[in-house]
Amino acid sequence: MIATPLTVLLMFIFYFFEVPQLETYFPTAALVAGGLFLFVTPLIRALISSGAQSSVVESTSLAIRAVQRDKILKLYTWIFAGFILFSFAVALFNLTALFLLWFLWLGVAIDAAYMYTTRQQRYLDPTHLIEVFEKEAVKCFKSNDQLGLRQSVDAIAEIGLKGLFQRSVGLSLQVVESLEKLGTELFEQRTSLNEESMNYLLVTLLQRLEMIYSQAVEERLEVIAGRASLSVVKLLEPVTKHNAEHTRINFHFLAKFFELAADQELYGVTDQLSIQLFEMGKQMLRTPELQQKGLGITLMGVITHLELMAQEAFKQDKNRPVPMLTHPFHELKSLVEPMKGFKDREAILQELDRVLAEFEALQAVLQSVPNIPGYTQKEAAEAPVEAQP
Repeated sequence: MIATPLTVLLMFIFYFFEVPQLETYFPTAALVAGGLFLFVTPLIRALISSGAQSSVVESTSLAIRAVQRDKILKLYTWIFAGFILFSFAVALFNLTALFLLWFLWLGVAIDAAYMYTTRQQRYLDPTHLIEVFEKEAVKCFKSNDQLGLRQSVDAIAEIGLKGLFQRSVGLSLQVVESLEKLGTELFEQRTSLNEESMNYLLVTLLQRLEMIYSQAVEERLEVIAGRASLSVVKLLEPVTKHNAEHTRINFHFLAKFFELAADQELYGVTDQLSIQLFEMGKQMLRTPELQQKGLGITLMGVITHLELMAQEAFKQDKNRPVPMLTHPFHELKSLVEPMKGFKDREAILQELDRVLAEFEALQAVLQSVPNIPGYTQKEAAEAPVEAQP
């Protein structure tokens, strides 16, 4: 950005001091400068476009579309085109009186060429593309452009999946965080979209998170899988604020996440998921705003899925202490009991008491089984039963 200030300084010098033989050299200089920009501008675009083609392989097929829709890049292109035409005009008609204006435009064009190259190179960075498509998704959401919104979400998810294939953990984590941030922002905004459209939007976001989660589980990348499940859990809060009925979609995907990780024997991921859901339940109970936003529906889903996860955890390890499994339910109950003004308080307490009663019955059964020396309860539970004659 030094060419423009430099030309302004030189303009003042030329204004007060006469330039020798200006009529002789100015048309030639204008013609050379215009021809140089006419040659260099397509060359710069060709070189950067080849880089953009390679970024498509590493990021998303919509990267080129993002470049083409950049209004700042279009502005720089108009500056180049205007300078080229102006240079040829002053050279052809020998417009010496316009020398200072042409000289100023020359500095602006040089800076524009530098800024054009720098700005377009940013599109080779997947991190920048994520930010671009985030902003585009929000813009499409506000203008009710559902197709554009879906394409922007798909572009972000595609970057994450390609990051997984390249074992780029940092990039994949950024994509997951981006989808979570986008979902939170969209569901906290007021919109003219109907509930069916919002439902479709939530399914779209969670399906893309599921794609990343499934691939991470298959590649046994527990860090990414755990972060993807956390995003689905954290989206429970903004979805509850919008319409708690939609949280059933979150729970549907969380059940699939848990089942997939259990099938792959990634018990660290299943444990993370149960802890994430438990902590989110506590956080939502401590948020007074949510008590009037259908919190009871969300908490019922939290309790139901924590119960299923606890049952699965016991199946995986029969020696796991029952008090460890019931601890989340006791803590949730301790938070719900003081909430006298919460309209769903009684229903939630009844559900918690039911779950606790079932685990207490399980513990009573386990305690009634006599211990056989050298034979654990887990082995006894897994031992085949012989057929009676």
